[in-house]
Amino acid sequence: MEVHNAQSRQLDIRFRMPSGAEGRWRVPGGWPIWSGLGIAVGICFWLLMRQHLSETLQQQLAVAPSRSDALLALEGLVKLNDEFGLSVVAGLQHPDREVAKASYKALDGLLQRWEEAEDPVVTNRYHDLAEKLFQLPSDLPHENMMLIGSLASRLYATCMDYEPDDLNDTKLLCEKVIQRIAQASSSLQMARIIEPPPPLSPTVIAEPQKIEVQYTVQTLPQELASDSIRGSENVNSNDTEITASPQTIREGTPVPLENIHSAEMRLSDLDSTFHQPSVENQTDLTARSPSVEMATIAVSSRMMGAADISPLTRPQGTLLTLEQIQLLNTDEVVRLLGSKQHRVPQMAAFVLSERGMSDEDLVVASELANGSETQRLELLSRLSELDIEDPRPWLLWMAEDGETLVRGRAVGLLSSMLDVEVQRKLRLLMAKEIDEEIRQHIRTVLLIPPSHVLR
Repeated sequence: MEVHNAQSRQLDIRFRMPSGAEGRWRVPGGWPIWSGLGIAVGICFWLLMRQHLSETLQQQLAVAPSRSDALLALEGLVKLNDEFGLSVVAGLQHPDREVAKASYKALDGLLQRWEEAEDPVVTNRYHDLAEKLFQLPSDLPHENMMLIGSLASRLYATCMDYEPDDLNDTKLLCEKVIQRIAQASSSLQMARIIEPPPPLSPTVIAEPQKIEVQYTVQTLPQELASDSIRGSENVNSNDTEITASPQTIREGTPVPLENIHSAEMRLSDLDSTFHQPSVENQTDLTARSPSVEMATIAVSSRMMGAADISPLTRPQGTLLTLEQIQLLNTDEVVRLLGSKQHRVPQMAAFVLSERGMSDEDLVVASELANGSETQRLELLSRLSELDIEDPRPWLLWMAEDGETLVRGRAVGLLSSMLDVEVQRKLRLLMAKEIDEEIRQHIRTVLLIPPSHVLR
């Protein structure tokens, strides 16, 4: 009998740990793919919410009933910077003028940042802005249309800094916007003109009045008095008959003049009688027309190249004195800051200081008078930020005496500050301007009716 000893057997138990690659839970595709997918979903959700927020703010900006809500929406759009800030255009159609004006200032600052960026892609942004301005409705209030036209003119002036063949589509859109606003304004004025006045109360037309003239001996013309004293005479002509008797002529007594048609008039004759000069006189008047002489002088001076020489740098025949400078108006004294005559700039600065011009304004005026083209363009861009009460005289100065780019920029900035006096001076500048692009720009600006000054 075989006896097995249980203790002689050994139970060998071994534990084997699985490798890390085999034991780890594996995600199909790997963790980098899932991480990228999560980031993509987050970005899409963020863009979707950003677009929704932008649309909500645009709608609130356009139709917000209160000014505070509209300004809050405008501030949100500026910070959101959606589509490079072009969504702010919706604020130009708000019925509150302060909100529309704030939108205009935001877009004007946006244009200035684009100009300073010098990015080649900025030309596409100009075109997008022009398209958004063109898509705005044309039945907006008059104040809103003026702001839109001013911004279109500002954009047109910016496009003029590029090559002539560049941005033609953008310029065309700006011109269409300005022309549409000008037509709407003229239609509004015509509607006011053709509106019939209230009916007048019926009046009775009086009989034609007969004016009788009686002379005394003292007031009788010398010719008639001498004829009357010599005796009774009858001077007969086609329409004139004079009768006088010496027996009735006494000193201080009236002398009747009968049947004198020249002394008998109807009130209707005052309207129908007119004087027409002869053909010879008309030719003489045309030959001496001041407008023709002024135009001839302006064209001849431009043909001789006088426009390219600033009046500030032209040689002066006589030296100005302090007394003469004090007699000039402020605009003329400011221009003397760039004079090449000895001590004239110092005397001009002294006169301006006496008239209350601050030191900061004197520095700006001196830089405009003596600065280069680049410095002038930079100053014009910052002119709205400076503490200047009325920048229009400064802009008119640069529109007349600046370089080509400076003149174009100054005209563009004046488009938002038009009044009757500025329009008159722009017409005078257009008559003297030799650069055809700037002349066309001035014509475009003059299509905008005068509006309030935007500061």
